[in-house]
Amino acid sequence: MKSVIAVVSEEKAFVDSFTVILEGRGKEVVQFSSITHSMHVYADTCCSMIILGVKSLDDCVIKLIENLHSVGNAPILVCYEQASEEQRVTSLDNGVTACVNRGVSMRECSAIIDALIRVYAAFPSKENGDVLSFRNGLVIDKLNWSVWMNGMPIKLTRREYFALRFLAQNKNKIMTRKEIYCRQKMIMRLMET
Repeated sequence: MKSVIAVVSEEKAFVDSFTVILEGRGKEVVQFSSITHSMHVYADTCCSMIILGVKSLDDCVIKLIENLHSVGNAPILVCYEQASEEQRVTSLDNGVTACVNRGVSMRECSAIIDALIRVYAAFPSKENGDVLSFRNGLVIDKLNWSVWMNGMPIKLTRREYFALRFLAQNKNKIMTRKEIYCRQKMIMRLMET
């Protein structure tokens, strides 16, 4: 299956150059010149990655990154025209997966993109019935008994895992503490047999 990558920038030359490189490497590219429009499509598209081309870090870029995390969990690569170390660190602290300045060669950038997609592909897929995935970045893999939040594994005890899974499977219902406890107890008994 082809990787779908969203490339977002107000600069047409940036979008076009990334499109040529990525399509040459067998990727499908969705282009956006408007950040607002990209958000709507990104929420409905299963993107392998999103690449943002921006001039510098500002409050709008930070808000965009937060919004992207609220609707999906694909890695985000930000290509700055020129950003200081402090700006790149701030970007990473606010949820960017990787960031580079535009002076980086397209070859190196493509290698970074491929590496991020490989890591992202290792996470459970939303399409699998054995995975519970939520827009806030929470992923519960029922087959592997693992929990991920924004791409990071979360270590839980068996009891915590089953409580979280039970609540996630019943997200639109009100559960009492007794119901949760009884369900956990039943599952633990079944596992012991």
